[in-house]
Amino acid sequence: MRRSYHVNLMCVFDQPVMATNCGQRDASAVPLQSLTMLNDPLMVQQSRAFAGRVAKQAGASLDQRIGVAYQLALSRGPDQDEASWCRELLDQQKQIYQTEKLSEEMASERAFVDLCQALQNASEFLYVH
Repeated sequence: MRRSYHVNLMCVFDQPVMATNCGQRDASAVPLQSLTMLNDPLMVQQSRAFAGRVAKQAGASLDQRIGVAYQLALSRGPDQDEASWCRELLDQQKQIYQTEKLSEEMASERAFVDLCQALQNASEFLYVH
């Protein structure tokens, strides 16, 4: 990283001052971090890329896509309740996108991007427990 160039996204996540040595970084959890993870254009782009990667690896099966997404994001598969919630989310989001006059295929793709973004915003993804 160049010392004279500050990435705004990193400032939200306690970027250390680059002009001095940083022996220990401050850690914080503030609402702006959650809002950034949900709304920053870079994070939306990364969710699309993640969804594309999952689709390429898992194929067309919805259950396989959910499983691969969980494996890549959380290093584990979903339990039965989580898989059911994912299917419900995908159905709900697909219906919302179809009311916007999107094709069924495009609505399904966008719904899956939303699921991938939700996984990237899960506490289990963001924090080491």
